[in-house]
Amino acid sequence: MTYNNTISRLAWLPLFVGLVGCSRDWDAYDPRLGGGGADTGTSASSSDSGVGVSVSSSSASSGTGGAGGAGGAGGAGGAGGAPQCTIDLKDDFDDGMTDPAKWSIYVENGGSIAESEGNLVVEIQSGAPGYAVHYSTQPYDVSNCGAFVQVLEVPNPAAKAYASFQIGTGSDNAVEIAFYQGTLYFHKILDNNYTDVAFTEYDPTEHAFWRIREQDGTTLWETSPDAQQWTVQASEPNPLPFGEMYVALTGGIDEPAQDPGRARFDNFNILP
Repeated sequence: MTYNNTISRLAWLPLFVGLVGCSRDWDAYDPRLGGGGADTGTSASSSDSGVGVSVSSSSASSGTGGAGGAGGAGGAGGAGGAPQCTIDLKDDFDDGMTDPAKWSIYVENGGSIAESEGNLVVEIQSGAPGYAVHYSTQPYDVSNCGAFVQVLEVPNPAAKAYASFQIGTGSDNAVEIAFYQGTLYFHKILDNNYTDVAFTEYDPTEHAFWRIREQDGTTLWETSPDAQQWTVQASEPNPLPFGEMYVALTGGIDEPAQDPGRARFDNFNILP
């Protein structure tokens, strides 16, 4: 179930190196990067999927709860409440502006990403491969901590288009949750090689929130319908040190498509 990249991401490497140093070479955000080098993981529990579906933000109480309690959802397929810790980076995308103290932007081949009507919107061009990236300006300590985002809309599953949430020292070395052609993938990325730790059929309601966190040496990839009750879709010993990590929200397309759709995010580390 691993998918392959056809687009080089090296063009914007000098920009990012200039911002954060040569050890932060997030030169690739496309989930297909790595060609045939990725290993195949296991399938997580699946549910009914939506095709080209967008969902709306819904109100939810902000209390912490759930069967797992704080930091307690360590087992694959388990459930738990909101973690004790989320990184300091937070954004509801309501002001219509990209705060340069929080975020930087890079686009390639006509893609675009901007705050619009209270969301972060990635517009995917139909005529040529391209992508857009919204990445943190500063690194964050994610040790025994985490980050989550609400995903309101994903690209058309009939197109070779994707939406992705990454945490890593660079896209060459990161962990991510990514939508691609109707499937939600839970990846680890080491030296540009993608491994499907797990994957499941995408459900826009059950998978409305994506979270990546670290707990006592274990990385957890999680989803939730409401940012309160979380399901662990995958977990394994940390593939990367979590002491200094960047985050990124991105979308793009590999091949021209008549109607690729778009990606739409909201509520980064904020309960709706």
